[in-house]
Amino acid sequence: MKGASPRQRFVLLFLADHIRRHGYAPTLTDICAHLGATSTNAAHDILRALEKKGFIKRKPKIARGLRLTGKADLELRLIAAERDAEAALGHPEPPHPETEVAP
Repeated sequence: MKGASPRQRFVLLFLADHIRRHGYAPTLTDICAHLGATSTNAAHDILRALEKKGFIKRKPKIARGLRLTGKADLELRLIAAERDAEAALGHPEPPHPETEVAP
């Protein structure tokens, strides 16, 4: 199965940071605000994809009912390693997925 897309990684990082700082998952509204989206459909779609790929587990009908899986932890470590490597090479951090320009 494929890894997370850049946008999914962006949300995965947000989820991990929010859970680390607050001790619980963000709301759909929080995720939408982080994405700059006005509809919760965007957050639902990304969470469904992350769940299908095995990065999160969700509890239906439970507010903030999601948790990161071991696979998410591995993906987050990979993201951190990639950022460290880019920084060591003197490359700036990649832009937000919404503002990336296609080659």
